[in-house]
Amino acid sequence: MISRDYISHGFRQRAAERVTLELGPRSEQEIRSGLEKEVGADRWTSLDRSLRDMADEGGGVIDLRRGGPGEDPELRRLMLGRAAKWNGSAWPNRSVRHSGR
Repeated sequence: MISRDYISHGFRQRAAERVTLELGPRSEQEIRSGLEKEVGADRWTSLDRSLRDMADEGGGVIDLRRGGPGEDPELRRLMLGRAAKWNGSAWPNRSVRHSGR
């Protein structure tokens, strides 16, 4: 039997490793461009995952104020944009399923 965690995360991780071997690592510009697209996406994104992790670490509070240690202002801007998208409405169902993680 294959573990549920491996099916949901392991296959994707292995595929990402294989693509990196074949094509090389993604440039900073490619990564930022992908994150820009995620801000307005109507699906669960890596920004949502980061916001959920921040909420878990902060006892349900996400602190996006300026001046945190090692803060990346561009990433902060993207996270604020993503949080604003969901402001006043529920996050995608995926966040509910994984909120206890």
